[in-house]
Amino acid sequence: MFFSKRQEVDWASKPIHSSVDQALSSVDTPPYRIKAKVERCGFAAGANYGGLMIAIENDGHYVSCYPTGGAQPWLALTATGDTVYMLVDHEYELRKPISNRFMAIDFINQTLESRFGLLNYKRLTNESRKWSMV
Repeated sequence: MFFSKRQEVDWASKPIHSSVDQALSSVDTPPYRIKAKVERCGFAAGANYGGLMIAIENDGHYVSCYPTGGAQPWLALTATGDTVYMLVDHEYELRKPISNRFMAIDFINQTLESRFGLLNYKRLTNESRKWSMV
């Protein structure tokens, strides 16, 4: 069969990391759950329909936030010092992971959500947040 069904991830057994560096040095496998503060952020040039590049405090990697179909406009309100909760994986090229390039599969800005309520990350999805509820 050409397409195989993805295995369901056991979110209860996956740790929450404070940085991509910490996730990479652990025995955990992608996707990584990361909860951290934003150190720097800026718009991602060439991103499809707008996106953001984020640097996490005490981390040597950037995380790109530009999902297929585009991100919601509120993403541009992310600022230094915001507490974010991300589901992070490698960026892929020809179905192979690119080392040292990471993207947010899902993104929760807890600072903004505490003020405005639930904010969806992607424009064209109705994705569940099972990964964040554990």
